[in-house]
Amino acid sequence: MAAFAPGQLCQILDADAEPKHREGVRSRLERLAGRGILTETEPGMLALASAGWHG
Repeated sequence: MAAFAPGQLCQILDADAEPKHREGVRSRLERLAGRGILTETEPGMLALASAGWHG
C-alpha cells in the first residue's frame, strides 16, 4: 500500500493545497492514525493500516 503526505493527498483529491487546508488534512489523517485506521510509515507519510479493515 502506498503512503501519502497530506500535500500529495490534496493533489490527488483535487483539493485546495494551501497550507491551512493541508494542515486540516494532516490533522484528519493523524486522527485516523490514532484510531488504527492509518499507519505512519515514516514521519509525515501515512498509509492504510491493513487492507482488511472494515470498522
